[in-house]
Amino acid sequence: METKYECIRCNYKSRIFKDIVRHWNRMHLCKKNQDNQNMLINYSDDQSLILSMIPLKDNKRIINMEDLQYLDDSSMILDNKKELFEKMDEIENKCSKQCQICNKNFSKVFDLKMHLLNNCYYTHINNKHKEKIKELEIKDKIIEEKVKDLILFDNDWDISHISKEKKIYIITTNFMYTILLEEVFINEMNLNIIMNKNILNGYIYVIENEKKNFVEIQTESLVIKIMSKLNKLLNDMVNNTDEDFMKELKSIILLKINKKLNDFHNNEEIKNKVITLMGNICLKNRSRTIDISKKLLEEETNLYGY
Repeated sequence: METKYECIRCNYKSRIFKDIVRHWNRMHLCKKNQDNQNMLINYSDDQSLILSMIPLKDNKRIINMEDLQYLDDSSMILDNKKELFEKMDEIENKCSKQCQICNKNFSKVFDLKMHLLNNCYYTHINNKHKEKIKELEIKDKIIEEKVKDLILFDNDWDISHISKEKKIYIITTNFMYTILLEEVFINEMNLNIIMNKNILNGYIYVIENEKKNFVEIQTESLVIKIMSKLNKLLNDMVNNTDEDFMKELKSIILLKINKKLNDFHNNEEIKNKVITLMGNICLKNRSRTIDISKKLLEEETNLYGY
């Protein structure tokens, strides 16, 4: 009794299983043979693949098509054929009789291959697909929750997550503005800036034409606004500090905070350095903000093409 494999699409034949695997594992699928009697039946991609992997004995395929009805209109196996062929190859090379997916044991290698081809592998990838969908749904839900609370750029950032000790450190360091901005972005409610990769411009989440959206802004204008927002936060942090040792230092620290802002506005060299520093801090948080912004934009814009 002769055993051979035949491609259901083009009638390619071989007595060697690895040949038919190589045939299906090419970058581009073979062309359908229009004279092929198999083409009279509208097989799905997965049905075509599985039928080609199952041998013919005395020119008859040893499977009932009713057993493959679950693959009607399916291409999931074809889309994940690499993993299937790797598992089939391992069975061939090791003469394995235990399914790597469900751990079921078989008396013959051939029976294991039939088991894998007919249902087990499909169940495996279908379950992975469902898990992926579930993960995406959970991620979307998390993002949606963040979106509800996303603060408009023109409003004050929420710094309630910053501890009292951290606030004291910030207002007493020479790098108070940049450190505070980094702390601000830890809170995802404050992720209302998307910086362009070239740091020449960005987008801020504001109300425009009575609608919330991300609108473009030049980086210099953006950093001027950021410095003003940070200045207000720093002043509030100092004025709201109730530590005894800070009472005598408040006026000195406030002078320092406001001097830094004046130097930024009046010294071009300092301004350029600050623009670069602030731009890079915004850029670091670009991907996190884009994840949230995708949920906010109701239609495609050129926002994701820059």
